[in-house]
Amino acid sequence: IRLTADGDGFGLDQGMASCVSADDGTYELLVPPDQIYLVVATGTDETGEPLASTPQTGFAVLPETPVEGRDFTMKPATRVVGTLLSPKDKSPVPNTHVTVLQHGTALRDLPKVQIANPDGSTKMVVPVKAYHLVSDETGQFELFLSDGAYTLKPPGKGPDQKFRINGEQEFVIP
Repeated sequence: IRLTADGDGFGLDQGMASCVSADDGTYELLVPPDQIYLVVATGTDETGEPLASTPQTGFAVLPETPVEGRDFTMKPATRVVGTLLSPKDKSPVPNTHVTVLQHGTALRDLPKVQIANPDGSTKMVVPVKAYHLVSDETGQFELFLSDGAYTLKPPGKGPDQKFRINGEQEFVIP
């Protein structure tokens, strides 16, 4: 199982790390402190079917303080499909990069969590994981996701599209 951690804090650098779990399911991610994180677990079952887990978010990593008890239960991932359309005439847009962002819990929504903010910044702090893909020759794209809140960011100036996955087997982006 592959685990990825994406963090955010008041500094310039966003913490990122990934690892593969051991045969017994244990894992260790080494990430920068004073950030809040979104951790996602993905993999495949013995037949090659995609698996995902509900992400872990809403927690901070502080200096010299290990975070334990962040366990993941794997289940079939949601197949997400869509067609990239031109904002002008709604025609399919082939072979074009698309980004899907997965949003973690924002610091402002965590009243009991405090991280270092030496400059008193008012920056919005929220961990985000980016998935990058390319539409096919018919403008269609497909990816497998876990439960959570997402934003489809089309290329250029097309409008963002927000959606939420909540255990569906398949989700079609309208």
